[in-house]
Amino acid sequence: MLTGLSIFNRLSNLRFWLASVCVYAVLFSSTAHAGTFDAREVQQGSTVEVLIPQHDLSSVKGTFDGDEVFFYPYSKEPPFDEAITRAEFLKLIFLNHDFGEVDVSLVKDFPDVQKDNSYYDVIQKAAALNIISGYEDGLFRPYTPVTRGQIAKILVNAFDPHKVLDEAPQFPDVQAWHIFYGSINHAVRAKIFQGYPDGLMRPDRDINFSEAETVIRRAAGLDKFTDLGDRNYFRGFVGINRLSQIGTKDLQLDLFRDKEVEKQAIHMNIVKRDFPVVSFSLAADKTKLFGKEEQDNTWVMIDAAKANPDSQKLWKGAFIVPTSGEMTLGFGDKLYINGVYSGSHFGWDLANDEGTEVYASNSGKVTLSAWTTSYGNTVVIDHGQNIFTMYLHLSELKTQEGLMIEKGDLIGLMGATGIATGSHLHFTQFIGGVVVDSQDWVDGKF
Repeated sequence: MLTGLSIFNRLSNLRFWLASVCVYAVLFSSTAHAGTFDAREVQQGSTVEVLIPQHDLSSVKGTFDGDEVFFYPYSKEPPFDEAITRAEFLKLIFLNHDFGEVDVSLVKDFPDVQKDNSYYDVIQKAAALNIISGYEDGLFRPYTPVTRGQIAKILVNAFDPHKVLDEAPQFPDVQAWHIFYGSINHAVRAKIFQGYPDGLMRPDRDINFSEAETVIRRAAGLDKFTDLGDRNYFRGFVGINRLSQIGTKDLQLDLFRDKEVEKQAIHMNIVKRDFPVVSFSLAADKTKLFGKEEQDNTWVMIDAAKANPDSQKLWKGAFIVPTSGEMTLGFGDKLYINGVYSGSHFGWDLANDEGTEVYASNSGKVTLSAWTTSYGNTVVIDHGQNIFTMYLHLSELKTQEGLMIEKGDLIGLMGATGIATGSHLHFTQFIGGVVVDSQDWVDGKF
């Protein structure tokens, strides 16, 4: 049966109607901004990673299910299936082909591409070479995704590729009057790209990074290819309540650029996750620690320890399981105590002998190392960017509030203080006020 136990239960107020287990989702711009997003399927109790391309944004703020979602600058190589913008496509061309000296003296600046823009030089050169131009209103829109029709025109203008085929197949969605008919016909005859199996060309479909590399390779006759490198994003983590109602909920976004604020929404389709049912008995002296006063006093301390997250990413790589032992309760287990439903377990219980060493699951700052009424000796670590871990029921505390610690540092000894039936560690991971399952964090997905 159970040798160790720690329980989340607020009978008077389920303050942590919370989430866990991590689902990786890249939600990215399909316009100059955050774009319009289809509903992404996410499981009850999951963590969702949200990436918004930085482009011309100065900051991003968000809310989900009443909780604030923090966004921080982040750089990574863009996923192969992410839409590429007009400016990025041009940069890839210039990274992979030398056009020689280009006279840009007669090119006028675009109002939305000033000299401090990182793409200014390639856009000026492309305009000077008549590879691409701005829109009728005089703007360039560097962060708008580039379509198949547009890349046909860009590549034909840039390389004037040799036509291999005597004639191109006809596409029902690209008739002779179509604005990109000539460019698409040339590009298809040059075998730069082709239509879809259903016979359509889909000239208005955005292309992704993988397709961009393919067509530039073909047009420029490249054996080797230089990619764009890292892309700048704003990254945030959303915790999906493990008891959340099934259905669609929106992540509401405020996108800030200059003095303007644009509102967008990301739709998340929450699907059911099944959790095991566990029943056990608990002595009266332990059940009284579920009382409102005891719980309030405890969570005031825990909430305060998570109130001001460090803006820097302090964690390094995968989180570690913080101790050795048998897992006696898992995240989200449905708990029946003394025959009465008593809530949903909000972490992992790892049982072992009293005094077993407990280590920091990752690097960060200790924001709580103290006795709490309900959970005994408790440690909370701020890992930066609204990510926290918590360690309960310790027999001894081996760290102090305010200390910066590294992954694997000793922070306490396993015990049975607070609500516990035996020696064990209760381990919880938070995104702000939302509890999440640690598994994907331990797997190094974030």
